[in-house]
Amino acid sequence: MFFLLLVARTLVVNSDYQGVELTLTPDTSLVIRGKHLYGEAGDTTKVVAEGDLVVEAPSSWSIALSSESGSLSVKSGLERGPFPPSLTVVSVSGDFYMRGLFPTRLTFTSMTGDATLEGPALGDDWSGSEYNIQTASGRVDILGPAQGVFWVNTLTGPINLSFDTLPLRATYDLRTGTGSIKFTLRDTTIKDNFTFQKGGFSVSARRIGFVEQEEGGWLWKWGKAWSPILIIDYNRVKGAELGLGIDLNLGGPDAHTASGGLSYAFAGKKPFWFMRVSPRFAAGPNFYLDLWAYDTVSSFDSWSMGKYENAISAIIFTEDAKDYFRRSGISVGVRGTPSQKITLGLLYELSDIIPLEKVTDFGLFGPDFRPNPPADSGVLRALRFSSTYRNPGVALWLEYTYSLRDSFGLNQLAASVKLSREGWSYLLMTRLCLGYSFGPSAPLRPFLFGLGGVGTIPAYPYKYQEGDRALLWNLEYQMKLRHTGPLKRIIAFADVGKAWTGSFSPDSVMASVGAGFSVYGVSARVAQDVVDVKRPARLFLRLEQRF
Repeated sequence: MFFLLLVARTLVVNSDYQGVELTLTPDTSLVIRGKHLYGEAGDTTKVVAEGDLVVEAPSSWSIALSSESGSLSVKSGLERGPFPPSLTVVSVSGDFYMRGLFPTRLTFTSMTGDATLEGPALGDDWSGSEYNIQTASGRVDILGPAQGVFWVNTLTGPINLSFDTLPLRATYDLRTGTGSIKFTLRDTTIKDNFTFQKGGFSVSARRIGFVEQEEGGWLWKWGKAWSPILIIDYNRVKGAELGLGIDLNLGGPDAHTASGGLSYAFAGKKPFWFMRVSPRFAAGPNFYLDLWAYDTVSSFDSWSMGKYENAISAIIFTEDAKDYFRRSGISVGVRGTPSQKITLGLLYELSDIIPLEKVTDFGLFGPDFRPNPPADSGVLRALRFSSTYRNPGVALWLEYTYSLRDSFGLNQLAASVKLSREGWSYLLMTRLCLGYSFGPSAPLRPFLFGLGGVGTIPAYPYKYQEGDRALLWNLEYQMKLRHTGPLKRIIAFADVGKAWTGSFSPDSVMASVGAGFSVYGVSARVAQDVVDVKRPARLFLRLEQRF
């Protein structure tokens, strides 16, 4: 614990991913609990967090807080001043929480961080008080009847204003791009574009991306927002694929959606198409009915490279990380979003699974494509439960598939956990993936888990191991460079995994380590097998973030 009697007038606290909880006190002393660096310059006291901090600061000081991903909290229990003349909060993805609203000049700026401002409103003299809140995709909740002038701007984040009683004198100016705006006064709610005035209180709300709704439609009024979809891909079973589609947003960003598209694979000489309708049938939380119809090319390789990175690898280096099959049928499901971070879904699929063959060997560099393994054909009738959780630095995905008297007999679980931590000088990422089949026998192809190759364990050939069970661990560290021109990062990574059928054995576990560097977002890497060191090292290119 750090304790010191100070006469400084400004407190600056900087943090990377550490949390900072600051409480205003009537004392003239500064108390800091937690690991930190400390310094003074003139009338400014600067603190750099090296761990989570709990700070007690004089209420008469100006306060400046900043973080990359750590949460920032300011609390005040003082009914009367003095209060900070200014409060400045800056974050990249860290959330800001304020308990006890007081007269000050507040500025909050963030990319994805949320801002939550709770009452009670403190102090008597709010003259000159101004709150300026700016965030790109973060959520803004103002839950106390503070006075003064409020400017709130978001790009896609929702804005929520909720009062039990109106402040005596206040002006709220709310602006968003494609987010939502909601003002609740006791049991009355007004949304999106509106103005409200009563006595010395007024609210002006403007949603720039708002589309006026028309009468008609099913259950709700439907809007007219739409955007085009460009379908472009390249792999060894389709060659070049080009197409167009449309994405409809009917009734607002959280209401009904629909999409459809048609494309043509030139080397495969086949058209492909899809249609999807997702009406919302409940709100707060939102629940949707998902209806799909499709004739498309699919892959079971959920842990390898993304679609567009794989297409670039295929057309330039003649390397295709995925295996493919044709999928034609319909799906019906229910999807819910209990919060902005959690999505749950249950889907029934009825599809024909059709094998595909390699139809092209074109690539700018490298040998011919490897063959596309033949898939077992048949009818897939399956229930699929899925769940995702996303928060800054954390991403969880889980999917369980169970066949209902079909040709494949699936009883299968796939899951992944991704963790990341980023500071001003580094990025650390790790991923753990699990695939497990519970049936008495291994599932038919294409529903086997495969490991090996760029995207999973890069020192090994593609699909070096296959089985009804798989375990994969990826670790990567990136050191950010300063003043080095186009050279932006130095990279080190390690990958361990195994795919097998039956009982697990540590024999034949694959492991590789590697290093590389990044130039303008593209990284050149080399990976070496550490189990069989005689295997030649592999050179390859990737985007900065592999997973």
